[in-house]
Amino acid sequence: MLLRFSRISLFIAIAGTLITGCKGAATDSNSNNNTKIDIGDSIPPLHSQYSFLKSQLDMSNNAIPGNTSPGHSATVITTGLSLLGKNNVYYVNDDGDTSYYAYESNSDVSMYLQSPGYLQNHTFGENTDITLQTVLDTVFHNWITLPIATKDTGRVVYNATNTLVVSGDHVSTKILAKADFIGDSSITLTGGEILAAKHCKITITAVLDLVTYSATITHIRDIWFVPKIGYIARLITRTSVPNIQQLVVPTDTTAIEKTLTSYTL
Repeated sequence: MLLRFSRISLFIAIAGTLITGCKGAATDSNSNNNTKIDIGDSIPPLHSQYSFLKSQLDMSNNAIPGNTSPGHSATVITTGLSLLGKNNVYYVNDDGDTSYYAYESNSDVSMYLQSPGYLQNHTFGENTDITLQTVLDTVFHNWITLPIATKDTGRVVYNATNTLVVSGDHVSTKILAKADFIGDSSITLTGGEILAAKHCKITITAVLDLVTYSATITHIRDIWFVPKIGYIARLITRTSVPNIQQLVVPTDTTAIEKTLTSYTL
């Protein structure tokens, strides 16, 4: 009887281990309850560095001759942070986009852009597009989840009507931002290494109510995120701001591409 009991106990223990070891519903420290999807999420070590090539693009997404520059970099400054309701947050200081990142329990990644970057109006001089900055700060100063694992489309990440200050005037503005998974992709580095990337897109539309008419601003970010390195390997931002004479807002059709050339973890 003792031997039989021991075998039964052993079977129960093994079965319990198998059941708890399988991927299933899990509640993480951010109170998310989702199915775990392992796509190789990796929090980069402190002081990890990424080098980029940056280009200004024309309306067809071709690099404009003479407007490509190397030597742009990003560095992981801090890891293990608790920030705005999320834990295990890491902070990347990028000369274009300074941001925080945190993985969700379902392997999606959330980003909080402290400084959205790419705010210069290359269509009309090199001045910062203040109207665009106001819109982007409103959206990106929140956690935005990129569906790199769940592969969701049409996910609303911001939807509100705000009163924005544009050229000193208070303007009622309807802002809608969505995140879409576009597809699995790959990025080839200068040395020949090929990285598996997750291509997502954030689309921001801001409709300014100018009483007698409305003006629409759009800002699109195509993001190729690489879980292996815990950061973006390619980024294309495209802005469309119409000429709003009433608010002294110039036309802006700037597009910038940033591509990873090497990294050190």
